[in-house]
Amino acid sequence: MMIRWESGGGAALGALTLLASRALPVLFTGDPEVRAAMAAALVLVVAVGQPLSGYVFVVDGVLIGAGDARWLAGAMGATLAAYVPVALVVRALAPPDPSTALVWLWVGFTWFMVVRGALFRWRVHGDAWMVTGAVR
Repeated sequence: MMIRWESGGGAALGALTLLASRALPVLFTGDPEVRAAMAAALVLVVAVGQPLSGYVFVVDGVLIGAGDARWLAGAMGATLAAYVPVALVVRALAPPDPSTALVWLWVGFTWFMVVRGALFRWRVHGDAWMVTGAVR
């Protein structure tokens, strides 16, 4: 039930982010280039990734509460292994245009969340994590 609530909450937050994508950058900077870059990233990637992030954060909390720390540590190691090449490619191929570069930076972060989400989905479909307080 919590996963449905958080995914719904993530969708609502994503919609709000999309609606506020032009107003939010004004709160952080007066530079028009930075505002344009932030707005592009908010619209194209951040708003779309919110439901996935909601799912990941809830399952992360559930697994922490279940004492599944050893598995979580391994999953984060695997996530890092999948993320580092993407981060290096984004860094190496970052276009000079700040809007496009920021969008690609957020695409890389969204990949990080996709990998975490896939690993978490695999984990919660089994029952090995359901031993409260167990040391694994």
